[in-house]
Amino acid sequence: MAQKRILIIDDNQDILTMLEKMLGLKGYDVITHTHGEEVIDLLKTESPRALIMDMLLSGMDGRDLCRKIKQDESVRHVPVILFTAHPNAAQSCLDSGADHFLEKPFDMKRLLGLLEEITSA
Repeated sequence: MAQKRILIIDDNQDILTMLEKMLGLKGYDVITHTHGEEVIDLLKTESPRALIMDMLLSGMDGRDLCRKIKQDESVRHVPVILFTAHPNAAQSCLDSGADHFLEKPFDMKRLLGLLEEITSA
């Protein structure tokens, strides 16, 4: 397992590109994907230290995916950070099993702080 490998799932390629560049500059090994369907397989094959995922993906709800992740014994240990532009969704994200919730636009300092906490544990 890469010490600082992070998986990011979002259907917005601009956000993926921005996060990949910013986190890459901070020493993270970033894997991006635009579809949520493969998230559990990606968690198993890539062994990331954390998953950052949009709450609303094309045709999917990130909260439902989070529930599936937390029910799968082989990947439930991976911390999930859900993000969305809907500030009122924080509690439903946490109720779905997400370890953390972030609002868009990102507070990059907060995201980096969370990732540092997760990857240094």
